[in-house]
Amino acid sequence: MRYLLTWWSWLYILATLAILLVIATILPLIRAPKKRWAGIMSGVALFGLLILLEGLIEPHQIIVRRDTIDIDTPRPFTIALISDMQTSPLKRASFVERVVNTVLAEQPDAVFYAGDFVNNELPLTDELPHLAPLARLAAALPFIGVSGNHEYGIGNPAMPALHPDVHEAVGDALKQWGLTYLQNELTVVRDKNGRPLFEVFGFDDLWSKEFVQPTLPPKTNLPRFALAHNPDAVYMVDKTTADMVVSAHTHGGQIRLPFIGAFVSVSTRLPLKFYKGFSMQDGMPLYVTSGLGESGPPVRLFNLPEVVILHIQ
Repeated sequence: MRYLLTWWSWLYILATLAILLVIATILPLIRAPKKRWAGIMSGVALFGLLILLEGLIEPHQIIVRRDTIDIDTPRPFTIALISDMQTSPLKRASFVERVVNTVLAEQPDAVFYAGDFVNNELPLTDELPHLAPLARLAAALPFIGVSGNHEYGIGNPAMPALHPDVHEAVGDALKQWGLTYLQNELTVVRDKNGRPLFEVFGFDDLWSKEFVQPTLPPKTNLPRFALAHNPDAVYMVDKTTADMVVSAHTHGGQIRLPFIGAFVSVSTRLPLKFYKGFSMQDGMPLYVTSGLGESGPPVRLFNLPEVVILHIQ
């Protein structure tokens, strides 16, 4: 999907708003012979205007979604899952700061970031500094992150990269801020007393040109999470190598319709109905967050940006 946070994307949105506003307010004033038709068109336009305004408002709201997950763990713990902030002139440090405050207020034992830190449409110097508030989160809690397709500049695996590969520069900055940035690596997360709590295997982004499906070591006596941006990683593990896969990438469809769910599909094997929340895939537990940012037009609908709190027991 091409990234559309450019001036012409906003021009399209503003033009649509103007047209709907004109139809909703001017058309009923026209003394046309078919006044009933004009009234219906005006009502439809007004409804469309309200929906579009809601779609522009939702990206700036944040909700907390809490779920309890049952896996084999000797003691319960809590993980905060965030992803896809895709910082840009539309997702600035002030938004990231609100996310950090929301996570800290929940007092989790650790934080996962499932990829797509920057939008990678503008020069990195215009996007990366907005992530600086994450340093405060990393100073307070174990914080593990992985790369996403935006870090590699890839919008569609079947097409040439649209933007530069900035994953190394992003990774270096995140490490300086105290994050554990994994690329096909395994790490142990410890509690405040230094005792091992669980393991995390962090996948590099599956769309990277250098990506080779990793061979995960067999599980130990600790719970193990596979953290990946793309949920297709769920098809690369089994019960001998992971207890659960945690991912993002889908944005929950970004636009969700009542009784239908995700409206927009992305390049993944995962069925649309599993684009958000918990599911079982080939016997493996999978959790997908709809994330905090947007791809394509900067809108969301019935799908608020979320901080997920996973209570593991």
